[in-house]
Amino acid sequence: MTTRQRWTIERVVNPNDLPVSPREVKQQLNLPVDFEHHDEKLIDYIGAATERFESDTDCVCIDSVFALYLDYLPDEPINLYKRPVTSIESIECYDADGVPFSVDPAVYRLSTARRQVSTAPGQTWPAYETGNEAVKISFRAGASSPLSVPRLWRQAVSLGVGNWFLDPTDARARDQWKTSYDAIARRFMSVNEI
Repeated sequence: MTTRQRWTIERVVNPNDLPVSPREVKQQLNLPVDFEHHDEKLIDYIGAATERFESDTDCVCIDSVFALYLDYLPDEPINLYKRPVTSIESIECYDADGVPFSVDPAVYRLSTARRQVSTAPGQTWPAYETGNEAVKISFRAGASSPLSVPRLWRQAVSLGVGNWFLDPTDARARDQWKTSYDAIARRFMSVNEI
């Protein structure tokens, strides 16, 4: 009988940039780009819209490090649940004495296209203790710079900002921005199924 795998994922290193700039959002909103009165508010909205898009789609806009905690290392490929996955930083386990160790990178391989890590051909996972969050897979996901973020993702973030920034009494305009955002996000939600 196979035990159902439990997992938890968290971002452990935040990005040090935003996927769009206040200037780009101002252009989207048809605001004067040299008018800086709203920049602080726009930066907050860009951060919030980025978090919303990433939460809705499991896309990661800017390079970040995540930790995936598992109870054990399965024989089948392990889904990493974020995209684009760019590298595995480490896989850590505990030995029989409870001492943590890192799995040799030669033992596993990453499929960036499938967002999965598995044992390399001819390899098996080393002996380790199983249990609650006994395995930690640290991996990087996201684009290296704002200009590397896919245009549709950047557009979705800008639309999210626009939806919040617009006059709250203009329901028709807000609905149009939200509908546009939803159309983009839905596109990545359906692809996100592993």
